[in-house]
Amino acid sequence: MIKVSPLTQKKFRHFKEIKRGYWSFLILSTMLILSLFSELLINSKALVVKYDGSFYFPVVSDVRLGSEFGQASSSEADYRELQKVFELEGADNFVVLPIVPWNPYEQDFSGDFPPTAPSAEDKHYLGTDVIGRDILARLVYGFRTAMG
Repeated sequence: MIKVSPLTQKKFRHFKEIKRGYWSFLILSTMLILSLFSELLINSKALVVKYDGSFYFPVVSDVRLGSEFGQASSSEADYRELQKVFELEGADNFVVLPIVPWNPYEQDFSGDFPPTAPSAEDKHYLGTDVIGRDILARLVYGFRTAMG
């Protein structure tokens, strides 16, 4: 166990008495810890994909091609589109996406003219910027970059 000197204990108590500084420290620490797990919360890659009886974890593995999941594209799989296809098929396949299924550099070409208003339906909780990128994703990744 770590022994803390009485002087250090006194300094910690004094710091906790400064409410604004103490709460700011707690809030910033919590935000920094959450931002370390931002790939699990905000990302365009799926957390889990079950396809033909096999499980895949794209967010922590190599790039998965769309052709591996029955998509026509030979580039990286579009997991949002794949989720829609699996739901329409009604089979045993499924895709679990993060809370915000957009990465900070990806543009949304859904047909709406950016910037779009906040929308829970499109999973743009703070809307998009003038070229269609998700604002919440950019804020979280920008915070992590600035604090790191």
